[in-house]
Amino acid sequence: MLKKGDKVVMHTCIEAERHNGRIWTCKTDEFERNGQRLVFLEGFTGCFSAEYLQRVDLSDVYFANAVIKGTLDDYSEKIEELQEELERWESGLNQIKEMYELQRQLRQAHEEIERLRDIEYDLNQKLQDIEYDLNKKLQEEQWNFLECNRERNKYKQQFEQAQAKVERIKECINKKHYTTERYDRVVSVEDLEKALEGTEQ
Repeated sequence: MLKKGDKVVMHTCIEAERHNGRIWTCKTDEFERNGQRLVFLEGFTGCFSAEYLQRVDLSDVYFANAVIKGTLDDYSEKIEELQEELERWESGLNQIKEMYELQRQLRQAHEEIERLRDIEYDLNQKLQDIEYDLNKKLQEEQWNFLECNRERNKYKQQFEQAQAKVERIKECINKKHYTTERYDRVVSVEDLEKALEGTEQ
């Protein structure tokens, strides 16, 4: 039976969940009402069923606190070890991130190289097309030059023939005596040649 001043804790009820671990002090002795064992607690409104109260010994509480403190110290050390392990993992993850970043940059560099190779190929194709066009135009210009030379030689030959004809006419004029009447009908070089031929006969 609970007595006034006893230290108790609640258990296996809704109130125990709300006040988990709280130590209550009995305000009255345990009493019975309507077949229930009840007691008033300091700081709690109304009476409470003694069925859901457990008397505790403060010496046991102090021992429990010491055990709990030791356990907490052990957990603190374990937490520190886990924290150090976590830091090592984070360092490793940072290195992995750096490695992935380097791999990403390497992939980008390869892609850029491929792009530049494509550009180089296109430029080479264009240069080949330009070289082909230039060679074609050069051949055309060479052909035109040859044609011009042929035409030039042709006109040169005709000019030389004309010069020879003029010289021949001059020679005939100097060698022959003629009357002006013979040349009244001369209107061209051919007429003059025919007139000179007449004088030779």
